[in-house]
This record gives sequence, C-alpha cells and structure tokens, in this order.
Amino acid sequence: MNKNSEKLIRRESELKRLNDFLSNSKGGSILLAGDRGSGKTTLVDIAIAKFRENRKPKFLRRLFFDNQIVLYIPLIIQSSKTSNENSQEELLYRRLLLRTVARSMESELITRRYSKIDLPMRWFRSIGYIQSVRRLKTLVNSTNLVRELSGKGRLKSLGGISYNLQQNIDISDAVIEMKLRDIFTTYSKSNSIIIVIDELDKLEDVGFKPESIALLLKNLFNDTGVHVIFISNTPTINRVQQKVKLEPFCAEHTLFKDAILLNHLHPFEMVNLINKEIYHLSKKNKRQAIASMSLISQLMPYNISLLRQKLGIDSENILSKLQNELGDYRYLYESTIHLFINHLYEKHSKNYDQYHNRILYKALTEAGNNLFNREIRYINWEAIDSIFYTSNMFATLKDEFTTKYEGEYEGKIEYQPDICIQLQTLNIHEQKHILKAVEELVAVLDRAGYLDMKFGSESLMILDFKAFISDTFTIANIKDDIDEYLTPTSEEKKIVDRLNAIDVLYKILIGHSIFKNLLHIPVAEATSYNEKIQTLDEKNYHRTIRSAWKAIETRLTEADSKLMDSVAETIRERFQTRGCHSSDPIISIDAKNLSVKIVFSSKNYVVHLAYRLCSLNIPDDCEKVFILYTGDQAPFRDSSSRKARRQINCRSNWSNLEAELVGIVSYIDQNK
Repeated sequence: MNKNSEKLIRRESELKRLNDFLSNSKGGSILLAGDRGSGKTTLVDIAIAKFRENRKPKFLRRLFFDNQIVLYIPLIIQSSKTSNENSQEELLYRRLLLRTVARSMESELITRRYSKIDLPMRWFRSIGYIQSVRRLKTLVNSTNLVRELSGKGRLKSLGGISYNLQQNIDISDAVIEMKLRDIFTTYSKSNSIIIVIDELDKLEDVGFKPESIALLLKNLFNDTGVHVIFISNTPTINRVQQKVKLEPFCAEHTLFKDAILLNHLHPFEMVNLINKEIYHLSKKNKRQAIASMSLISQLMPYNISLLRQKLGIDSENILSKLQNELGDYRYLYESTIHLFINHLYEKHSKNYDQYHNRILYKALTEAGNNLFNREIRYINWEAIDSIFYTSNMFATLKDEFTTKYEGEYEGKIEYQPDICIQLQTLNIHEQKHILKAVEELVAVLDRAGYLDMKFGSESLMILDFKAFISDTFTIANIKDDIDEYLTPTSEEKKIVDRLNAIDVLYKILIGHSIFKNLLHIPVAEATSYNEKIQTLDEKNYHRTIRSAWKAIETRLTEADSKLMDSVAETIRERFQTRGCHSSDPIISIDAKNLSVKIVFSSKNYVVHLAYRLCSLNIPDDCEKVFILYTGDQAPFRDSSSRKARRQINCRSNWSNLEAELVGIVSYIDQNK
C-alpha cells in the first residue's frame, strides 16, 4: 500500500464525487473542505491522477499526447490592510487571482507537447504577461508560484523571477475575465481544463471569507467547461451550508456544484490503519492503544500517519510509547473517554452524510473534553447544548446557572461556541439526532460511574456538575459492551412499573396525569410529561441519568401522599353523600403503606390501595381491611394473619375503583 492510498483508506465515496464532477463536460466549481491533516490535497492529487489516467488511451500516451490541462494556483496572501478596507482589498485579490490564472494558463499552453497548437500569444502579450518564452519555460509544472501584491499594485514573485505588469498597458479586470472565458470555452471543447485553487482558507488570516473571493470569480468559471476545485477549511463549508439553509436562492447555492467535507476517519478505519502495531496485543491492551491513538490523532489521517512514523511499525512496546507521548494521567484516564466517544460515534453516524458526522464527532469530543476538564458547572438537562457553554464564558457561576436555566445566551456571552454555530447549519432532525447522542454520552458516562453530578434544589432541569471521577476508572474497568451500561437495573424497572401504575390512578382520582406537574423525566423526543413516560421503555433508559432516578423516587413518595389524600377525600365525600356529619367518620392516611384509616361509630377500618408492593400494617382493633388491587394477587406483605380481610380485585385499568370505594363506604355505614 503506497503512502497516498494509505492516507485515503475508506475515501472511496469522496473520490467518486470528485470523479463525477471532473467527468461532467459542463464543468463548474466544487468546494473541498476539511481540517488541517484531513488529507484534502492528497485526495485532489489522487483524484486528478486517476482521472487523467482513465481519460488517456494507451496508444495516445505512447505519442505523448496530452489533452488535459491542470493548473495549481496556490493562494498565499499577505496584507497589512485593516478590516475597513476589506471590500477594496477583495477586488485587489480578485485582480491578483485573475492574473495568476492567466499567467499559469499561458505557461501551460506555451510548454505543452502538442503537434499543432494555435497559441493566443498576442492576447497574452496584450495584458502584459509575455516577456520571453525562454523565461516562462523554467516554470513548467511549478505548483509553488507564491505571489504577493506589492505596494505599487504589481505582481512579483517571491522567487528569483519577477513578473511585473508592463506600465504602459492598462487592461481592466473585465477584459482579462472576458479573454480568459474565451480561452477556457475554446480549449475546453477538446481539452479537460482543471484549475485547483488551494489554501483558500488563508484569506481568513487577513479577515476575508474564502467563499467571497470564489463568488467574485463565479462568472469566469461558470459555463466555460472548466473544472475548478476550491480547497478550504471546515469553517468555509459551515458558512456556505448555513447560508444556503437560510437563503435557498443565494449565490452560494449555484456557485458550487458540490461541497465535500473531508471528514476524520471512522474509528474502525483507524483500527485498520494501525493494525500492524496492535495485532499482537491482548484484547485489553488493544482497547488501550485504540483509545490513546484516538485521543492523540482525533482520527485525522495525517496525525495518524505522523504518529505511526514516530512510534514505529510493528512496535513491541507501543503501549509504553503511547504512555510517554500522552503522560500517565492522560494515558490512563482521558483516553478512556474516547472509547465511549468512538462507540457512540459508530452508533449514531450510520445513515448520515460526512458533514453531519463531522459535527457529530466534534460535538461528542467537545462534550467529553468539557466534562473531563471540568470546564462546566451547570448543565440544563432539557437543553443539552448547554454543555458546550463553558464556565469561562460567564462572569460568575450564578450567571452561568441563570443563563442556562433561562436558555437565553444572546447578550449574556461574548460569542457562541463554534459547535453551536455548526449545529445551526443542519436541519432540525439532524440537530436533535446529534444532541441526543451528546445526551447519551453524558448518561453512559454517568451510569458507568464517572460523573459526580446531581439536580440542584432550585430546579429539576439544572444539573450541578461537580467532578469527573477518573481515578477509580480506567479502560481495564470498562465493560466490553458499553451499551450494557444503558441496560435498566431491577430497581429502575420497578420505578417504571410504579410510575405507569400510579399514573392510571391519578387520572381516575385526580383527573390528570401524574407527570403534568409532578415529575421530570428527560426524554428528548417527548413534548409533554405524559409522552415522556410513555416513551420511557428499555431503549430509552439511557436518557435517564442516576440523578434523575433519585429525583423520581423522591417525587413518587410525594405522589403516594397526594394519591392517598385523594382516596381519603373521595371516601369523605361518599360519607357526606349518605348524610354523615363531617366529624364522623374520622379519616387519616398512611401514605408510606398506601392505607387510609377510617374510624366510624367507634369501629376501625382500613382501606389499602395495593398498586405496588408494600407492608400491610393492620391495627389490632381493626374491624375489617379492604384491599384494592389489580392482577392475580394483591401485592402486600401482611404481618397479621388473623384479621378479617376483604380483597377486591379492581379491573386491570382500575376503571371500577371509584365504584368499589362507594361500595366500601356503603358496607361501613350499614355495619355501624
């Protein structure tokens, strides 16, 4: 496997998109973007090489006939202008770029090995570029033509040869553009013309947006048959995507035939790259190596290549080298997070494009870093994007709490995090999907025992994050299947069963769902509390962190008390309906044991609402205990077997509960 192909493992889809673009006879422009080290230039080189190879018949190759023109236009710009002068500077850079393209085209045509070619020499001389064919020949195939705009508005090389515009000739940009369009249109009929404008992102160093310069050149490349590849960085494609989303008919929408984000590698792709280094390791040590290399490289091909060179191929002591590279603390603890990040990325990146997945990986990584480095204090569990707003963005911790509670950041922080801006370039469904993955990352780290956090006393939405508990957990302690951390415990299953049962009772006795004003269960897709519990099945347990379960248990105790109050009130109303005085009966509740005690005509009765397992405490002087339940058997523990009982099986949905309470009151009244 050669060096270039090694860097491009699993880049088949991007290569195909580039080839489809180059194969389109109509030409146009395409945007290729990615972070440094993602392999943008390598990808273009390979794509063009394959395209040229596939387009040249063998017999013509023997004759050295080449009908493909490839121009590499590096854009390295230096400027001392202020941002207030950017508009004028953009025009100057456009002029520079037009003349650079013209000179490169001139050099290419002059030195081509055609048997016959009608070179537009007069035209090139008219714009002041031709000085001598001999001088131009020295620059054949040069891809490092570095230029800057001098103070006098002249083009000059930073190398040994100077190309100054002839002072006695004043040719406008419009004329140059028109002439270039003529050249491109003419030669593209029989030649494949590819122009690569690399390092467009360097414009950002002087305060310009790369897409702005590309737009200024739109008329030059559109409908001329020329294929232009603009190479820039991730922020460029972020802005273009966001602009197109907000303004579907904007100029950027028609400027680029396609926009390709060159993403990081997929975790298993990285494993394929480093297989030679880790194949001999045990399963536990392999996990450590993968996690550590993920942390160092951030899954960028170039970073992985450098790391492999540094560590050595087939290294027997790769783990110790990784440990030395990271330091003991990062090697043991921070790398652990990347096992979770890689797992969730593989899980949530399926069936989505590279642009979505790039933002997904960045969101997971930033959330993990903010947790590990303790860069946040408060998390709004109903708006998980709050995890990206670090504490240093706020003046005080109180400001952080208030702002995240209100969910209004505009005017309260100096700038939005980049990841939040990137999220806004996606549609609503994609945004929710990524935030769901981030929510799951927090939950799985919490359920694995890594996070020390709890809901504050002021709000059940705001998590007070104390610390990342790293010292007790290493990769060696993590389950092989991380999803096992999301499996519900027996106690959690009991809570869900209890919630579902009590909700039915609430609707009957109180008139609304228990979840309306009582409980907070964070399930992202739900819009109401009732919907939230209905979606809380085994597949959604991961969205309920340990702190939430504790809060639910506490509030369930309150719910029991309110429920038994309602049972007692219903019984009191029925006695009043039968003409009984308010002082008789005397009614009291035992919410813990789900019981209502009735003292009527000096006799004691107990009504037990057995919707869950609990103790059945019966007073010694109890006349009768009424046990209301559903199912095959009443769920209670009875320490007293000598008391008379009357077990009443309500229907499965408690629909006859009120009727049975009326019957109980009637029985007590008749036996006074």
